[in-house]
Amino acid sequence: MNHEFSHRSLNQVDQVKIKRNLIKVVAFVLTVVVAFFTLKTGNILFMGGLLALPFALMLMNRPDLAFMFGIVADATAITIRGINYLTLGVLMQCMVIATAILSWALVGYNASSQSFREKKPLLLFTGLVLILMASRGAGLRFLGSETWGGMIYIRIFVAVAFYLAIRKVDISQKLFKYAIIGTVIGGVLGALIQRSGFVAAASQLSSIGPEAIGSKRLMWLQPFVYAVFPLVLAVRWKFRPLGVFIWIALLGAMGLTGFRSRIVALIMVTVLFGFIGSKTRIKYSMKCFIAGALLWISAILVSPYVPAGLQRAVSFLPGTKIEAFAGKDALESVEWRVEIWKYCWERFPDYFWIGRGSTFNVYDTVENLSNSDIILYTPWFAFQTHAYHSGPLTLLIDYGFPGFLVGTWLLLAIGVSAWKIAAKMVQYNSLESRYCLALCCWLLWEVISFFLVYGQMPKFGRILVAGAVVTVLARSVEKIKATLHHDEMIHQTAETV
Repeated sequence: MNHEFSHRSLNQVDQVKIKRNLIKVVAFVLTVVVAFFTLKTGNILFMGGLLALPFALMLMNRPDLAFMFGIVADATAITIRGINYLTLGVLMQCMVIATAILSWALVGYNASSQSFREKKPLLLFTGLVLILMASRGAGLRFLGSETWGGMIYIRIFVAVAFYLAIRKVDISQKLFKYAIIGTVIGGVLGALIQRSGFVAAASQLSSIGPEAIGSKRLMWLQPFVYAVFPLVLAVRWKFRPLGVFIWIALLGAMGLTGFRSRIVALIMVTVLFGFIGSKTRIKYSMKCFIAGALLWISAILVSPYVPAGLQRAVSFLPGTKIEAFAGKDALESVEWRVEIWKYCWERFPDYFWIGRGSTFNVYDTVENLSNSDIILYTPWFAFQTHAYHSGPLTLLIDYGFPGFLVGTWLLLAIGVSAWKIAAKMVQYNSLESRYCLALCCWLLWEVISFFLVYGQMPKFGRILVAGAVVTVLARSVEKIKATLHHDEMIHQTAETV
């Protein structure tokens, strides 16, 4: 019997070895093919792929490294020139997916171990997207589609696959700290590169509309603020006024972008961070009320003297004194949103069961638009280009009522998981746990704001990725804590002996 067991184990080892060798052969063939097309065409994408290939092959066996580099790359918010919504972060997410596929190919896929709260809505939403692609057009020109805009679907597929791929991924304490440091560096580099105009920012791809006051809005500051803000919340400041000063500076930097919603986001993430970790929540709520009043008074006092972008960001606060053109720009933005929402709601019954999809025929769209529609960014233009500026309407119009139900189910499931992870992180007292808590609070606000403030499908995809990231970081925190506890027990045992 033992002989049969050993023989069976040997066969299993041999099968894994054969699969590994087969994968190596496939990788070698792919390298030759990419090199051939690179030399033949001189295409810059092929050249970049050839340079990145050794790095990619190295990461195939290290999902933890691929995950860490993915976080850092995503912090830069840099898009690949010429391809909408394709960022460096998305490429690294594809690497994590590739490592999971490799693992499944070698040892098999265990469906029973992959059960989690978000799985059913993830798969259902993926199915709905496939139905839309079949009925409304895939939007992938290289596959012969007559419609444009299919990159949105690819982003969703990558986000869903990433969510499924990270179920067994975790990172060590060292990699966790490297990820935090790398995120800050990536945010700084992303801001500087965007400031130079060398590449486009992911956030600028959807920031069209009647709400631009040109160079007065410093949108390139966003990657820096996003990268540094969670760390500011996570650090235990020995000199607390310094932490408060940096927090206010980041709030001001985000204000210079002119986005009111992102000013609110930073404040709400901070409130959630303190609320979840507070033992006396009534007392904490009173402190927040007082701090909010002080911020409001400060905004009123400084509003006449700050740049136009910051004036636009605080224009929603009563009592602020701002330049006429900044106030007009902010007011027109609100009025335009209300108008497009009414316009979309009237047309929702036409797409009740099967939505419009995220793609469109660019030639038909151009024929149906006048020059004034484009220049004035009318509701008709916004409707034609799917720029509804509303999460619920985006799901209702583009994905139909079934898509709205499943999409809402999915986002709520992610929000519930984030809340439970946040409550668990409060129990630990480390930089890593507090950093994970800050990201959970950010994710919670992203889910809330998708429905109440601003939502489009690129943001939907980012929420999925963020949900996967906090899952990995929380698992890593628990593993780090267990390892430290184990080492401490061994040390105590050794001292006793």
